[in-house]
Order: sequence, then structure tokens, then C-alpha cells
Amino acid sequence: MLEDVTSESVDAQVCDQGLTLSTVRSAIPSSLLVPSERRSWAGLLRVCLVAGLCLWLLSHLGADPAQTSAAEWAALGVVWLVYGLVLVGLFVIGHDCGHGAFSRHRIVNSIIGYAVMSPMLNGFHTWKLTHNHHHAFTQLRGQEVDWGAYLQTEAELSARTWRDSFIIKLGYALPFGVFLWIGWNTLRRGVMVRGVIGEARYAKERRQLLLSNAIMLTCQIALVAGLLSLGGWWAFVKYHGVPAYIAGTFGAFIIAAGHANAQSLVFDRGDWSAARGQLSSTYNVRFPRIVEWMICDINIHIPHHVSIRIPWYNLRAANEALKAGWPELVQESRFSPRDLAWSVRTPLLEEDPERGFYRLRVQH
Repeated sequence: MLEDVTSESVDAQVCDQGLTLSTVRSAIPSSLLVPSERRSWAGLLRVCLVAGLCLWLLSHLGADPAQTSAAEWAALGVVWLVYGLVLVGLFVIGHDCGHGAFSRHRIVNSIIGYAVMSPMLNGFHTWKLTHNHHHAFTQLRGQEVDWGAYLQTEAELSARTWRDSFIIKLGYALPFGVFLWIGWNTLRRGVMVRGVIGEARYAKERRQLLLSNAIMLTCQIALVAGLLSLGGWWAFVKYHGVPAYIAGTFGAFIIAAGHANAQSLVFDRGDWSAARGQLSSTYNVRFPRIVEWMICDINIHIPHHVSIRIPWYNLRAANEALKAGWPELVQESRFSPRDLAWSVRTPLLEEDPERGFYRLRVQH
């Protein structure tokens, strides 16, 4: 991997060489694009066993919050953190199911996808459609469904009013407004899916979307009711509320880290291509090995955007293949809290019409 790889240098390589995703994908052995039933089920079992261990530990800690010692609170914090990260890993397995990368059998992908997504407040089919939309239009203005959906040039932002662009204006007014947008789009993708995928697709998928959300709501009601009957509000908070919050927060951060930093580029439709969108602003942000183990390596994100068919347990090998075949396309770095400095104030877009993209104008 080259040390001076940047989003702009990657984009230049894509444009100068006329690269397509299929050309880049050819560097990855085809065997890594095929799910192994054994490894998929073993991964699911591993995550479930660690989650079960966390639940068992929680059952022996903090029986009464009013009488919990400082040492017990510290232990609770550690277990909550581990459990939250493990739930991210469980979500990644559901994510594989959505891409048909857990099993070679569609029915198995659907059953496991619903089983692992529903307890985490995700309608499986709803999530799958909106997430595939993200892959189909990565970094394309007006279509991207994550953090880049609301980025504006200075002139565009000045022309907007709070009445017609409240979320956009709020994202620019608040510190770390990018993360407000990520949270809002997570909600929007769950309950305002029609606006994400469009009227025609919504009409076609409406029945399955309703079923997906009904399964998710039924699961949530059963989970909440069961925990409240088991031990009241504290059981809900201890066994599900806090770990789910940690999982959701870290998951939102992973969404940001995989595509957002001070170098990120976005495109208008006339200049966008699948290769430019997927390759120029997708990043591998590396964490300690134990963290990556718990979150099932989803932070190794570039291979996933080269091919959505790669199961999570093949991402490392696929990444090494890309480094060997296309080192000038792999943007990878260790995470540091300093990496978030750019997002304290939401950046404006600065157009480079000659090169056909918008770069971020980071505000200090």
C-alpha cells in the first residue's frame, strides 16, 4: 500500500485508467466471493456464545442499581461495552444475509437476517433495500442515503431557509452535525423508506416492507415486554437498553468512518460513476484486533464496496489481494481521535468542475 494514497489520487487513477469495479474486482480470488456455510454458521455461533456470556455476566452484576458498588458499575461498563460491540458483529452477520453472503440459499439468508436484525430494531427487508441503495449510489449527491445526503456548497446553504431545509440547516449549525445527519438518516431509512427508494420501488415492495416491519415490531414488543416482566425497567436497561445504545452509536460511527473524512469527495450525477463513487471515498479504518474480531471486520470496508458478495470472514484476505493488485487504490489507516477533528463543524462543499467532483471545505 502506498503511503500517499488519498481520495483525489484514487479518483485520478480511476479516471486516468478508465477503471471499472469489475476490473478492480478481478484482483480478488473468486473463491473469496462465495460464502462457506460452515464458516458462516460458525461465525454466528461464535457471536451468539459471546453474547450469551455477556448476558450471563450481566445477570451476576448490578442486581439493584441503588445498591451497586463503584466496582460493580465499572464491571457493568466493561461488559456493556463488549456486549455492544458483539451486537455490532451480530448486525454484520445480518448485513451479510442482506447481500446474500451468509448462505448460498436465499431462504436461509432471509430467516437468519430477520432473526438477527429484528431484535435490533431493524426491519430486515426495509434495511436491505435502503442499504442496497447506498451501494448503488455511493457518494452521489441527491441519492446517497447516509452522511453525504445533505452536504451543501456555500451558495446552496445560503439559499436555503430553516422552514424548507430544517435538517440541513441544523446539521450545519450544531457541533458534529454530520452525526446528526447519520442518526436522522438511520431513522429515515426505517420509517420514511418511500422517500429513500422512490415511489415506483416502494409500490413494488410495499407488501414485503409491511411484513418486514411487522416482524420487527412484534419482536421488539416481545423483547421489551419480556424484560419488563422479568425485572422491570432495570432489566430492560441492563440487558438491552445500554448495550443496544452502544451498538447503535458505534455502528453509526463505523458508517461515518467508512466513507467520511476530510479528504472525502462527492459527485453530481453527470460526473459520477460506480467506480468513482465506490473507490474514491471508501476507507479501511483499523482498530485493535480484539475490536475488529468483535465487530466481524466490517471496518475493512474497501473490499465490501468492491464486491458486496464477500462474506465478512473473507474481508481480510480480499483486502490483502487488493493491496497486492491495486495498492494505489487502498486507503487504510489506524483510527485516532484526531481523525474526527474535521467533523466538529460540518464542512461545506467546494466544486472542482475541471476534475468533476466536490471536495470538503473543512471549517476550523
